Amino acid sequence: MFRPLRAHEIEWRDRLRTDITAAFAHVHRGKGAPEMMSWSESVVVDHYGSAEERAAARRADLDTHWTQLIDDARWRPFGGIGGWVFLERPAYRYYVPPTMMRFLMLARGSDEPEEKRTRTLTRNLDDQRFAEVLRQIAKPPPWSPAERASVARFIWCMERWTDPAYCLPGTRNPWRRALRVWREWVEEM
Repeated sequence: MFRPLRAHEIEWRDRLRTDITAAFAHVHRGKGAPEMMSWSESVVVDHYGSAEERAAARRADLDTHWTQLIDDARWRPFGGIGGWVFLERPAYRYYVPPTMMRFLMLARGSDEPEEKRTRTLTRNLDDQRFAEVLRQIAKPPPWSPAERASVARFIWCMERWTDPAYCLPGTRNPWRRALRVWREWVEEM
């Protein structure tokens, strides 16, 4: 998916992780948070579940801060059922940061070891689908300036770090299209 990162790109990746964590630090779900659909609830919606089943699924998701999902092997951001297409605006702000962090776990320098845990957490990431999700949600959510900047910088990096050999013949880098709508928020790196 990604070519090996150079030393200065590893610094960008690590700085980007810090920026994402800071920008989205206040984003949480549960008591005191904006009402939003949970990931498990989106699966129930995809199966045409009842209101009671939706409420039970929401209660079953015990995470209250998005950082809890980064290392949670049970959370599958591209599992094929439920997910992005069913989420509402506030949920994007909650589920985008851990997904970005998982992608950043894949971006490695040639001398950095790939751990089994990393493969487990990132094996179902779909860069083409996530790039399209980010392209589509650029304007609707009430992104703060720091959130917009960190998402834009993430897309900017993904566009540059994607290995051209990974793209299908005759297709473009999937991040390029998303970058067009987020470009105005990319700060100099």
